[in-house]
Amino acid sequence: MENTPLHGDDAKHKAQLDRLKAAAELGHDLAPGQPPLIETILGGKPDQWEQLKATFATRLADWAKIAEAARTIIAVKPHRLGAMNRPEHCEWLLERVDNAWIQLVYDWSHFEQRDMTLRDTAKAMLPRTRFVHVKDTVIEKGQARFVLPGDGKTDYVALLKLLKEHRYSGCVCVEVSGMVSSKQDYDPVAAAKKCYEKLAPAFEKAS
Repeated sequence: MENTPLHGDDAKHKAQLDRLKAAAELGHDLAPGQPPLIETILGGKPDQWEQLKATFATRLADWAKIAEAARTIIAVKPHRLGAMNRPEHCEWLLERVDNAWIQLVYDWSHFEQRDMTLRDTAKAMLPRTRFVHVKDTVIEKGQARFVLPGDGKTDYVALLKLLKEHRYSGCVCVEVSGMVSSKQDYDPVAAAKKCYEKLAPAFEKAS
């Protein structure tokens, strides 16, 4: 997981390219036969899509060259607090970059409790998805807050069945948001056990 926003100045973009190269090299050093993909958001703010999309497309094409040369997939994730925050934004970018080394991350929590459905977002994104994050979203005082799986209302059986329906075969990984891990009383072992207790039965029911 990298954090390489595309909306900075040219110097920052150059630094991001160098960072992605280094991450890809590390991946090949760790697993030469099957290097891990690189996952990242793209940055910006929710109301900046129209303003930033052309810059995103141009700079994502530069990322694609890095990914192709390194034989490492870069998977980009729409984020509800970023400029690219809807499936149609992803589709627009992928059409313009048109490179198989740029793929998607699917994370329902970024669409949950918005004007979108689980089935529609999965249908739009899963054909190009190479990594799946899971966590829940709750709305408090009009603001979205990310929580652990099971602390919200995500139907994980339905989600996992959709992954199977679309023949997704990659990782399904719990993401512990900074909104959770930054709390003073956060216990990573207890969090891992809680997530397993929620997700293991869902995998059984969805199989």
